[in-house]
Amino acid sequence: MHQEFIRAAGRLGIPTVFTTHDFFGLYPMNAVYPMEHNLTDYECSIINSNAPTMQYLKVMQSPLVRYVKSSKFLRYSLNKLKCFKVNKRKANTQSIDVKPYHVFRQYIVNILDQIDYILYNSTVSKDAYERYCHPRNSKILHVTHSKLPQRREFIHNSGKLNIAYLGGTRPYKGLDFLLQTFNQLSKITDRYHLNIFGVNGDNTESVTYHAKFNDFEVAMKNMDAIVVPSLTYESFGFVVLEALFYGMPAIVSDVVGAKDLLAEHHEYIFKAGDACDLIYKLKSLMYQYNLVAINPAEFAMDKHCQDMNHVYQICIDRKKNNEI
Repeated sequence: MHQEFIRAAGRLGIPTVFTTHDFFGLYPMNAVYPMEHNLTDYECSIINSNAPTMQYLKVMQSPLVRYVKSSKFLRYSLNKLKCFKVNKRKANTQSIDVKPYHVFRQYIVNILDQIDYILYNSTVSKDAYERYCHPRNSKILHVTHSKLPQRREFIHNSGKLNIAYLGGTRPYKGLDFLLQTFNQLSKITDRYHLNIFGVNGDNTESVTYHAKFNDFEVAMKNMDAIVVPSLTYESFGFVVLEALFYGMPAIVSDVVGAKDLLAEHHEYIFKAGDACDLIYKLKSLMYQYNLVAINPAEFAMDKHCQDMNHVYQICIDRKKNNEI
């Protein structure tokens, strides 16, 4: 976006509201990144060294390529070729061209500082953005969507717990960490079974791989809980909301924005990358199976639209009164 657009809106008295979705412009998303310090140009360059070129993105998003990629046969073939254990690519730091990422970031920050109201989708997003910008007005408004699953009548099986993972193979999603954790857990007890969806791999006594699914309710019918073991900051995480709506506990790492929905259930939040903490939370789940109360009306799409309109009306009124 050109910042002249925001300036023109300000001069014309048109209020502007920005809703967060991810951290593009502030943090690169190609690798695990820190939130405890500002990334240097060198760090950003290393993280983005394996990013696709603009030409590649244009080709991959062309109608022909999208049509070919939609082929069920091609998707099946690619999944077969993809190894479930992703190896992290190491950039050749000797040949990194350090780019002035701070200039681009400052450009984004200048735009954000001119916006009248920022809506964060989680406390994680709020913390990330406010390391760099100082919004005039802001609030946290959790996101939703119109196809949330129906709540099931659920009876917890007192035997083996089926834990579901739906995050894919990208390194920062934490699949390798989760597999290592379940390997440790299986040496202690056989009462937990990990079910990995959308990834190919060899089944073991404690791990089963499942194909991708289109119907959340059907796929999760026999699952007891989901786990979201992300190693890097995620602005929200819809799968957590979907699970809670469905009547399933969600065990999430403390870098996932949707942990806000579990604010009163700390027994379901573990420290990212800490296998001992995750094992402790899984063990607690066996004996303390608490369902998180979710009010469907609070996450209805109509309610979300009303909340958005209300915020914009506030901005309009404040503009008229020269309060912003």
